[in-house]
Amino acid sequence: NTSLHTLELQYDITLIENIYDIDDDIIKMYGAVCKMIKKNKTLESITFHGKVYSNLVFLKGFANALKENQSINSISFGAENMKIEECKFICEKFAMNEKIAHFGLTSGPFGVEECKEISVLLRNSKTLKSINLTSNNIEDEDSQVLALGFKENNTLEVLNLGHCWIGNQGVTYLFQGLMSNNSLQKLFLKNNNLDDKACETISLFLKKNKTLKVLNLDSNRIGSKGCGFLSEVLEINTSLEELYLNGNGFGDKGCEFLSGFLEKNNTLTVLELRNNEIWSDG
Repeated sequence: NTSLHTLELQYDITLIENIYDIDDDIIKMYGAVCKMIKKNKTLESITFHGKVYSNLVFLKGFANALKENQSINSISFGAENMKIEECKFICEKFAMNEKIAHFGLTSGPFGVEECKEISVLLRNSKTLKSINLTSNNIEDEDSQVLALGFKENNTLEVLNLGHCWIGNQGVTYLFQGLMSNNSLQKLFLKNNNLDDKACETISLFLKKNKTLKVLNLDSNRIGSKGCGFLSEVLEINTSLEELYLNGNGFGDKGCEFLSGFLEKNNTLTVLELRNNEIWSDG
């Protein structure tokens, strides 16, 4: 094949009696996938879903195959039931690979140890442009550890932390780290249980930051007060181009607050406010 650019592979762990057992059929599958990766010249992005692809037996084979591949620049793993040694191997062998610009580790039961590995990756990588950590249930202590990595990273342009249930304290830690970042352009915080307090933290970040162009805060718990914080900072912010606030339910009052910055802001080109209980008055 001379046209394939994107590939997603999924193996249903329900087909295996024990997800830690590796039988002959799985070994053959590993070999076929690695052989394809060695020979392919066009593949740019590959995503693995399922525990069977995060097994160290496959990961070591994939790492060797990747040495011979010059086209892949984006790798993502589903982290379901992933062990810490597997997470460590992935961060060290793949995400630190200078050819990889886009990295994902999603849907896992993350803890402090996994976040430490990602934090080390963020501090040391010189080529990573985007990282996707969606659906990882990141708690306050995890956020604090990740923030250490963000603080020392100046290559990251896209950060996706959607559906992680970070919460207000966690997002405070994250923005403390991001405050020193001078490269981030897109930030996705959809469905993280963020409320007005989080918006106050975000507004402080936006007052200083000069690089962020896209901010997604869909499906949180932002109220009218939070809209007020955002409106105030958007009167002076000159970098943000897209703001997504769908599904927060802040109503007419929140909409009224947001309308205040529109007369002064000439940078924002996209503002989405769907599903916010805005009626005729708003």
